[in-house]
Amino acid sequence: MCGWHRKRSDGAVVPAVLLGALLGLTLPLLGVGGVACAEDGDSDGKPADDEPTDEEGPDKEIETSVDVLGRRDAASEARDRPESAFARDIDASVPPTTAVSDVLQDVPGATVRRTGGPLSPAYVSVRGSSSQQVAVFVDGVPLNSFGAAAVDLSQLPLRAFDRVGLYRGYAPAHLGGFAIGGAVDLITDPRVVPTPRVEVGVGSFLTRRVAVSAGRRLSFPLGVAQVRAHVAYDGTRGDYPTFSNRGTFYDDSDDVTRRRANNHRDQVSGLLHLSADLGRFKLRLLDAPVWSDGGVAGTYDAETQEASSRTVQNLVHGRVEWRVAKGVTFHSGVGWRVRSERYQDLLGEVGVGTQDLRNQRHSIDGDLSVALEPTRWLTLRPSIRNQVLLFRALNFVGEGARGPLQRRVALQGAIDAGARLVGERLRLRASLGVLAVEDRSVDAPVATLLDVLPGVAIVGQPTPWLTAHASFARAVRPPTFLELFGDRGAVVGNPSLRPERGTQLDGGLRIQAAGASVRGAVEVGGWLREVQDLIVLVPNSARVAVPQNLGRVRLAGVETWGELFLGGMFEGRVGLTLTPGNTIVDGTNGTVGNRTPHVPLWQAHGSLSFALDPWLRVEWRFTGTGGTYDSPSNFFGQAARPLHDVFLRLQPSRKGPWLAVDVRNLFDTFIGTAYRNPLRPDPDDVVRVNLQDFRGQPLPGRSVMLTLGWSPGAS
Repeated sequence: MCGWHRKRSDGAVVPAVLLGALLGLTLPLLGVGGVACAEDGDSDGKPADDEPTDEEGPDKEIETSVDVLGRRDAASEARDRPESAFARDIDASVPPTTAVSDVLQDVPGATVRRTGGPLSPAYVSVRGSSSQQVAVFVDGVPLNSFGAAAVDLSQLPLRAFDRVGLYRGYAPAHLGGFAIGGAVDLITDPRVVPTPRVEVGVGSFLTRRVAVSAGRRLSFPLGVAQVRAHVAYDGTRGDYPTFSNRGTFYDDSDDVTRRRANNHRDQVSGLLHLSADLGRFKLRLLDAPVWSDGGVAGTYDAETQEASSRTVQNLVHGRVEWRVAKGVTFHSGVGWRVRSERYQDLLGEVGVGTQDLRNQRHSIDGDLSVALEPTRWLTLRPSIRNQVLLFRALNFVGEGARGPLQRRVALQGAIDAGARLVGERLRLRASLGVLAVEDRSVDAPVATLLDVLPGVAIVGQPTPWLTAHASFARAVRPPTFLELFGDRGAVVGNPSLRPERGTQLDGGLRIQAAGASVRGAVEVGGWLREVQDLIVLVPNSARVAVPQNLGRVRLAGVETWGELFLGGMFEGRVGLTLTPGNTIVDGTNGTVGNRTPHVPLWQAHGSLSFALDPWLRVEWRFTGTGGTYDSPSNFFGQAARPLHDVFLRLQPSRKGPWLAVDVRNLFDTFIGTAYRNPLRPDPDDVVRVNLQDFRGQPLPGRSVMLTLGWSPGAS
């Protein structure tokens, strides 16, 4: 029986309780949120006119409890920073079906990999990095400190946040400054009271979603407090058409198209955010629960029927800011993240034999820093961060096996400095950090890491129309528990792994111009990154892989983008990333001189939109990639992937409901062509293959999503 039809009474209580609890908080806010927004802020979620506008210099945000990218216009301010940064506001111009991964894939240099279909796991890499090398934060709270794991972006609700920030490479020390691939930060602005919002959507492959957001501001004698909440349910059957060669790669006479099986998923996610401004003290409390359950479909030529996975996690974090005196502010935070994962493969459809794994992960994180401003042109921020990570795997097959307790203790000390010179036309950021990590498991040797990591970034604006920036940084990623100790299944651990260490240099020039009704910008930049001891999974025997240090890889690329705004109605954006310098310098036999796997040779994106706010918005989007290999051998190459999307939003009345239509993969492109022998490419010797990011995981064709929404109280 297909996994979609199975009844799981043991898991039904979890999403019901979680959804009920979140709705119980959100719906009362929805009833009064419109009044709160009308009194305390603009209807579009911007700060009220009488609130501070933070007109200090571009590095002034170092004093806030969260390093907020985009305190004015997200994209503009991010590009004015010394780091190679990007940010986008999450507002009405963003289609309701947009995910965090969709926002990031439009950034030059960022690549998103998916296992296929709605709600499928999605991971981001930056400038050729692995997903583990990219640090992911929620309001400055780390989800994968020091490379502990790759973060599944599909489990992060985009609409719960005000903007998405991305540092490509070097980032401030107190925000993942030592991650090889940079940092993603999902940001809620503590000054914003969100407009109440209700969304209901349905689409292809029986995809459905319901989302509710609301907020309220309260005044009391000691200060001002704010509460905001977001809850969403997403589900899909995921049975999109896929191509199969039936395991005969060299014979196309038996090729067929069939529906994806066991690809269903249901997910409930939420975010509760409480903040209070008590004058010298500012308090913040964050709670972010997620429940996700569904099938594990397997590869296109070895589909499953019963394999499944379930995730339950919650992140709780509190932060306090104490302004001791002018120019001196203390920041401190502590958080706890618990994640429970269950993976069942009782028929042995995916892994080695039958498995019923239940993994438990606990992460306790604390940080302390002080922001100092000895002069108007200099800011300093010494900081210390400590993390304790505990992990245990349990196998309930047969007599069962309780895996050993695995523990990571990490300590990071750093100092961040920002300077504004030459009348603020020259801005500098520099960091110096020390990272110490110890990993322990009962049945394996202790793995340790100690490293000193510097970084510096500079941006200059000699004229209003010209900006130049550059940065340099060293970074490190310790191996994960899976890489060190394995999972007692498809991955065999390797405690002798060396940490990945990387060095990056980048720079760019931007030309911008603005007039009464026209503004635009063009930027061209390049980057060079070298990673030593890159960790890859190497097949050891049938269905078993061993992590090994590949050696040394060198990546070099060029990023270019442009944007144009006409009369407040037309917007156009285009970007292109080329990575011709992608070489395995030192590696195993047969791989030296090959391209690093999973890094596209080229990646392009573009969009064109027309808007009559708030009544009408029409947008066309394009993304394309090519020249990607699945393994260091470069034998398995992915087909080039040109995809087009169309979005339409109609709102007859400013205060009334709106309807959105989002068409993904407009031309239903899910089959491509590849050389039968990539080592000897012959244009006359090609075969049909699935479009895919992960080898064997097909991507869907055309899909349509209809969403009906309403913001009660909007003006």
